[in-house]
Amino acid sequence: MKKKLTVAIASSAIILFAATGCGFVVNQDAIRPYEPSDGFSVNVQDIKVRNALIVTKDGTSAVFVAGITTSGQSAILNLNIKNKDGVWNQHKITVEGGHANAGTPKHYEVQISELGAKPGDLLEATVQYGSSVTEAFYVPVLSSSMSEYSHLLG
Repeated sequence: MKKKLTVAIASSAIILFAATGCGFVVNQDAIRPYEPSDGFSVNVQDIKVRNALIVTKDGTSAVFVAGITTSGQSAILNLNIKNKDGVWNQHKITVEGGHANAGTPKHYEVQISELGAKPGDLLEATVQYGSSVTEAFYVPVLSSSMSEYSHLLG
């Protein structure tokens, strides 16, 4: 009787381990934060910038594109992008309030005339809202020859 019980417990343990796979003993990659698209994301207080990227055709004129939400009131977001020559391009984006509850970020575009970078580069950028701490991040520069972004440069 004792032998049958031991065999039953061992068999159950083997079946349980086989059914759950390696997830029982290995950390899952799905719990690590990652960027699921081409751009970069950053938070500044209650403003969330999602999938920020720059699209250019010739490395001079470009467009900064991002989905931006805020659960608060409308706000002005200061965006600074450092070009390859070390010059900061300063922009202000008026973010409409209340979009965080809609589930989909509002799409924002900012025209940049003196980018000085080519597709494949990463440019240093900062965002600031009000008197909050400035958040720094890197924005990827992508080519407008990619079908997903070709419509952004007209």
